[in-house]
Amino acid sequence: MAADCPEPAVPDHGTLIGLQRKNGDTIRYECDLGYKLGGQGYAICQESAWNSPTPSCDLVNCGAPPPIENGQINGSDFSYKAKVTFSCNAENFKLQGSRERTCQADGIWSGTRAYCLENSCGNPGSPLNGFKVGESYMYDDIVQFECNEGYRLIGSSSRTCKRDNNWDGTQPSCQIIDCGDPGTPENGERVGSEFTYGKVIVYDCNPGYQIAGSRSRACQLNGTWTGSVARCDVSACGANLVGPSGTFSSPNNPNSYPDNAYCRWKISVPAGKKVMVTFNSFKTQKDKDGVEIYDGVSHTFITMLSGVYSKAFSFTSEGNAIDIRFISDGSENSEGFSASYKQVTCGGVLTDLEQTVMSPNYPNDYPNSILCVWSLNIGKPFQLEFEKFHTESGYDLMQGYRSLSSFTQSDLIFDIDGERFAMEPIQASGGQMYLVFTSNNYRTAPGFKATVKKYQINVGK
Repeated sequence: MAADCPEPAVPDHGTLIGLQRKNGDTIRYECDLGYKLGGQGYAICQESAWNSPTPSCDLVNCGAPPPIENGQINGSDFSYKAKVTFSCNAENFKLQGSRERTCQADGIWSGTRAYCLENSCGNPGSPLNGFKVGESYMYDDIVQFECNEGYRLIGSSSRTCKRDNNWDGTQPSCQIIDCGDPGTPENGERVGSEFTYGKVIVYDCNPGYQIAGSRSRACQLNGTWTGSVARCDVSACGANLVGPSGTFSSPNNPNSYPDNAYCRWKISVPAGKKVMVTFNSFKTQKDKDGVEIYDGVSHTFITMLSGVYSKAFSFTSEGNAIDIRFISDGSENSEGFSASYKQVTCGGVLTDLEQTVMSPNYPNDYPNSILCVWSLNIGKPFQLEFEKFHTESGYDLMQGYRSLSSFTQSDLIFDIDGERFAMEPIQASGGQMYLVFTSNNYRTAPGFKATVKKYQINVGK
């Protein structure tokens, strides 16, 4: 039986696509933006060797722009992202076309060809964050100016070329639309400090207060905020919780919670520790009433929970605080939830590639009777690559789910224990993964270390 092919080289400024290394498998090469393949873009494993050499990724070159009569090209670099400018040699010649052009990733210069024309007003240029309509600059020609979305025009919206080869009016500029500071409610807080078009701010109230008005507002094209001014009214639920452990629940639990409830709990433990919250029971109106969970230090959103959960489940903060919000609408309701919390030293929240998941004390043995929970919310497909995995076989278990809000058997993507060698990467095409590690009170082992890596496509045969 033929051996696998060796690990292929990755070209500089390129990427290798494909995990397979067996005979008959195919890998693919891609170049970074601004580079093009020099050689074959794929290779096949044949008789334990790749059938074509590793290609190069060569910087795109647009070549020299066309020469300009009665003018000159300023710049000698014609590769990707390089810029050249054009100018005319005499005052009575004015530039027509693009004053500046950039070499693009497709090997084509941006803009339009430049000319130097006599008795022309010349290219008036485009405002920053805007654009010009019209490419002819001779007597009586008109050019118009517009701004990109989110900007307003200051100055002349159109200019006409006069007999003296000068433009009438004033050169416009584009000013970003600013809605102004909308303020922060008393006994509340605001996330967001930018007030220009398209920016969104989010309000929240301190534990023990309930938000009235708009929880989030966006800056609009007309320079005003969406929604209404937020305020924080006294609430009958929610609290600041401190200490090594405790409990909390939705209002009236185990009876039905009220309509339009808004409760916030901020739970803090000593520095150097993490907070694990366990929901022992959970039943809300699905997709309408639910719980939002945030890391209490970084304010990173972890997950939204809604509906019915048949078994207990936990979440762990990355820092020493966690933020829980319970929100119900104005229609049907249910029993809500009952939860407990405690300080822990393992688990957490991962949001970026190259972050790691490790068992406590790794590479030394992990403790007995431990529960560790990690929430991986990367926001794009990724894969978990294990450097090592060694737990007590049959007892100390790592489970992984494809969701941060559903933990049924159909959501389970792996369930492993014992000592594993050369593990295949575990892929999460949805950009999320929920990990639970449990150990019993008998033997221990060195545990595991895994790294969040870029998602690799299986190219196939």
